[in-house]
Amino acid sequence: LLSRYSGQDDIVVGSPIAGRESAQTERMLGYFVNALVFRGQLSGNLTGQQLLQQTREAVVGGFAHQYLPFEALVDAVQPERNLSYPPIAQVGFALQNMPSTNMTLEALSVDSYEITTDTAKYALILMLHDSPHGDNLVGNIEYNTDLFDQSTIEQFSRHFEYLLGQMVSLPDQALSSYALFPDHQMYLALSLNPEDYEYIVPLTSTQRDLYMHSHVHADTLDNSLGCSFEMRTDIDPDQWAQALQVVTNVHSVLRTDVVPADKPYLDMAYLAVAKTKKVAL
Repeated sequence: LLSRYSGQDDIVVGSPIAGRESAQTERMLGYFVNALVFRGQLSGNLTGQQLLQQTREAVVGGFAHQYLPFEALVDAVQPERNLSYPPIAQVGFALQNMPSTNMTLEALSVDSYEITTDTAKYALILMLHDSPHGDNLVGNIEYNTDLFDQSTIEQFSRHFEYLLGQMVSLPDQALSSYALFPDHQMYLALSLNPEDYEYIVPLTSTQRDLYMHSHVHADTLDNSLGCSFEMRTDIDPDQWAQALQVVTNVHSVLRTDVVPADKPYLDMAYLAVAKTKKVAL
């Protein structure tokens, strides 16, 4: 989900750990919490199962080095520092898996008390814990109100839940095939008329995302397909462009452009997109 929102394949998440694994610290009063950093790399069109395995290995590896102070890691990595956000990881995840019990002392009863905070430790952190009956997970999201508003976080939560459901039910499918929300919500988001559905329904989730991206960024050439042709006779590129436009006008997911290229024997499609922002034919 973070990869979809950010457009990045290299995702870093911070996570607090109690720091009380040893018997010596288990019953001591004091603050032993350390921050771990987990890295996920989503390139290569992984499946949901492969991402789960990669994440498990990253978490197990992080636990093996949980006593390395986070400050020492920052000193070793030397990331670019900025007072407006924490170093290395700006997104956090916390799973509170300790049982919630009431403490009873002699002539004194102790209970937990929920408090609120006015400062965000990360730009965004998801905190989960077992429900009172232990049959599901509940939690909350703490976020920086200078970066997000409540409606954005609520949408983020819905996307997260829907994405998890697909990973559970379809673990062997590629991550790119997972949608962020059901089809009917996409129709509403795009304000599509019923006669326009035929352009969307046959598409895969990835193609639908690209279609939506093209609506938001009308001039994008991301994920464009280019072809090069060597012509034996002179042609008028404008006439070719007009002819192609007739075809693309009846397909809302297509856009084309024509530019002359002096080296059609090379992979000019990529070079043209990278240099001229047009597709070479």
